[in-house]
Amino acid sequence: MSKSILYVEDDLVQATLVKPMLADEGYSVYHVNNGFSALEALQSSKFDAVLTDHYMPNLSGIELLQEIGTRGIQIPVVIMTAANDISLAFSALRLGAADFISKDADGNYLNIIAPVLTRATEKHQLQVRARQLTQQLEVEKHISYTTMDALTQGVVVLDEHQRVKYCNLYFRKLFQIERENKLAGSELKWLISLCIAHGELNGVQDPKAAYALVQALLADQREPLQLRLPNAVLEIRCSLLGDSGHVLTLADISHQVEQLNALDRVINLAPVAMLAVEKSGKIVLANRKACELLEITAEQVNEISINRFVPFESRHGHQALISNYFDNMTPRRMREGMDLELLNNKGAVIPVEVSLSGIEMHGKQRVLATVVDISHRKQAERVMKQAHQLTQSIIEQSPFSIVATDIQGKIIAVSPALEAMLWYERDELVNQQNAKVFHEQGELDTRAALLSAELGAEIEAGFQALVEKARRGVVEGCEWTYVRKDGSTLPVNLTVNTLRSEDGVVTGYLLVAYDITDQKRANEYIEHIAHHDGLTGLPNRTLMQDRLQTALLRVKRQQGGLAVLVLDLDRFKRINDTLGHLAGDQLLKTVAERLLHSVRESDTVCRMGGDEFVVLLPDIDSIKDVERVCRKILELVAKPITVGLNNLVVTPSIGFSLYPEHGDNPETLLKHADMAMYHAKQSGRSAYKVFDHSLASNNLENLAIEQALHEAFRHERLELHYQPQLDVSNGLVVGVEALLRWPDAKRGMIPPAQFIPMAETTGFITTLGEWVLRQACADVQQLRVKQGVNYRVAVNVSPRQFEHANFVSIVKAALQESGLPPQALELEITESMLMVDSDAITSKLSALSKMGVVLAIDDFGTGYSSLSYVSQYPIDVIKIDRSFMAIEKKQNVAIVSAITAIAEGLELEVVAEGVESVEQLQFVQRKGCHVVQGFYYSPAVPLKDLVATIGVVQSKGQEQAALRKI
Repeated sequence: MSKSILYVEDDLVQATLVKPMLADEGYSVYHVNNGFSALEALQSSKFDAVLTDHYMPNLSGIELLQEIGTRGIQIPVVIMTAANDISLAFSALRLGAADFISKDADGNYLNIIAPVLTRATEKHQLQVRARQLTQQLEVEKHISYTTMDALTQGVVVLDEHQRVKYCNLYFRKLFQIERENKLAGSELKWLISLCIAHGELNGVQDPKAAYALVQALLADQREPLQLRLPNAVLEIRCSLLGDSGHVLTLADISHQVEQLNALDRVINLAPVAMLAVEKSGKIVLANRKACELLEITAEQVNEISINRFVPFESRHGHQALISNYFDNMTPRRMREGMDLELLNNKGAVIPVEVSLSGIEMHGKQRVLATVVDISHRKQAERVMKQAHQLTQSIIEQSPFSIVATDIQGKIIAVSPALEAMLWYERDELVNQQNAKVFHEQGELDTRAALLSAELGAEIEAGFQALVEKARRGVVEGCEWTYVRKDGSTLPVNLTVNTLRSEDGVVTGYLLVAYDITDQKRANEYIEHIAHHDGLTGLPNRTLMQDRLQTALLRVKRQQGGLAVLVLDLDRFKRINDTLGHLAGDQLLKTVAERLLHSVRESDTVCRMGGDEFVVLLPDIDSIKDVERVCRKILELVAKPITVGLNNLVVTPSIGFSLYPEHGDNPETLLKHADMAMYHAKQSGRSAYKVFDHSLASNNLENLAIEQALHEAFRHERLELHYQPQLDVSNGLVVGVEALLRWPDAKRGMIPPAQFIPMAETTGFITTLGEWVLRQACADVQQLRVKQGVNYRVAVNVSPRQFEHANFVSIVKAALQESGLPPQALELEITESMLMVDSDAITSKLSALSKMGVVLAIDDFGTGYSSLSYVSQYPIDVIKIDRSFMAIEKKQNVAIVSAITAIAEGLELEVVAEGVESVEQLQFVQRKGCHVVQGFYYSPAVPLKDLVATIGVVQSKGQEQAALRKI
């Protein structure tokens, strides 16, 4: 690969000579004619060296060299000049020039330009590599020293001049050294003086003698020394540290020394494993430590040969070694310089050191083996050897982006994860770029401004903004935007740590980052679902409150208007319960889409839950604008919606309030819009109403009535009254209709029209309806038994009561509890309940009909009367509504005629309600009506008056029946 040279020369003739010559030598030459152009080229391109003339306009060669140094550009610079001035050459070299070339008149200097450039670039590369290796060595040494601080024995590292480089935490605590660097740089003699100041080294306290002992240990690394302290005995061992020094380890062997007191105590209570072996290899004695090490019991000792604990590959010839030792019993360490291992009774391998000595036991020669488990020491040695590998492995295998920089921010190392994350090659970054290359300048500017305000000091909007907190000892993870090589960006969490030398000076920084794209997406998703409805995607109640508050603040500042709409879908629960929740969900989604199309982009549509929505209309000029939106909503929502095989029509009831007329805070505006919505429902649904302050007082009254209704029900103050039903053909009472009445001590008799709709809206009608059904069945069964007449009782069923999943079971239970026969119970349902073509409705009606219960359509003709559903369901009775008894109206006469004709064609019984005069009675009788009820005969009466009332009604009825026969 050719080297790239930046050639700075204002003399075109000279440049014409030098450029082709360098090209022939394999150099790539980029020529500029002045120093400023050279500086611009160095900022934008990469060169291996700079070759510059000295005498040039604007910037001389020396000034260019100084400017390159000032800007921190690391590149070798070779200066050429025709001036015969040796002081100029020395000045250039002192300022950092790689070399200096003097031009001679004969042009001989041309031949040395290429060799000088080659030498300069190679020297520069070696210097860069040396700095990198030095920094790398410092990091590895820091990790190694940290590891040794965790050891439970003293460690002292000596350099090649026998000066202390490092002593670990255990050693410092042992000799009460407070500061880590107190011993650093001390000579060996000083270390020995420290030791013998606290005790004896192999029994001597003379500094010269002790020094000689340690020198011998360093020379052969064989026999350890013993340092006896007041509270411990330390064994000092030595290991070579490559070619750069020694490692001294100080292990506490205090327990081993106790063997000097007595042989029995040595063997049985020694802190190390000790085994006595006879010539055959049989173990004749093993102390407690040996038993623990080999995992055998004291009882097993006399049955085991030492060969059993020797690894398989070493057993061959082991017996011969034992026999030879018995012939020459001198203390020795087995296989000195080699790693020894034992197998315990479970087959586990244990690294050990074994020392042998001859002893006499019971008059016989034995070999005493002292076995030291050196697992911890071996582990420490492995940690030392693996320090470099560990450091490299952490960087190479880390999933994080890791960047190491010098103090100015120049990148000195990167991890593979960074290359993969940011799409750079390592060579493009290391020693080429500053770490701020990954950052957007705008973010650096913002970070610098924040830090300047926080720290009370001016922070530069560059690398300093990245590392200032770490430089001050604060390590924190911050979110940044990294810029990839292609200019694309990604969010990261960046943590900055300082890199320090052995004496604590900051030498650089370590920047560790990881991609948080998925985390941010997850947070954004969580934020979205926390503030939006999961079904429709509309803002939910929480976000609606926030937007309403924000809109109010804005319109208050601008003195504008704001409308809050609350809308609820009419009879949605019936559709939901009948067709299922999936159909209901699809319906809600469609309604949500239509609401969005009904308003402006600046408006907000929210789902509060269930079938309730809120629409916020800011910047409203007049109530007419709100009414126009309401009409549009009514029109769009009411269009048929296809759900599965069903074509459904759903209508909304809308209430709205205005700022500032109806409130100046979110709670009041929402509450008043809600009141207006309920007023729209009570006024016939599918309509909109604006809030009126009279609604608030009515709402309070309704709330009081609602609470009083619950109170009356709990204290059994509600009553059932019964209105007789008369067969006009014979004048006999054939049944009664059960009607709920509420006498209140304060309000008098509260009409059903006031509390029944309220109970329907709140859902309390289900509880009331079940009580009415059970009570009516029980009362009429008692009446039937008492009178001996098979009376039938008609009970009204509300839509919500009928939609209850257990309605059929509730009816069956009421009949079973009371003993009333099913055919004596007539359930009156409204025709609107039959408008939805549903398997659930068909199933319930069929079950009731099969049970024998009589099914009647109440208020027939007031809704969507249709022969299709009358013939589709198992209906037994049609009840003509009291509103059609105004027979002076021709349309009512026509309607009653049609109803009775339908009933006759379908063979259904017809009951006329609200008969109050003899003319009405004669009219319905002529039309073929079978049964009548109304004030003409009797109003509804309490159960206690029913028997007497039936007698009066029958007398009157039979008298009229007799007259009609004459």
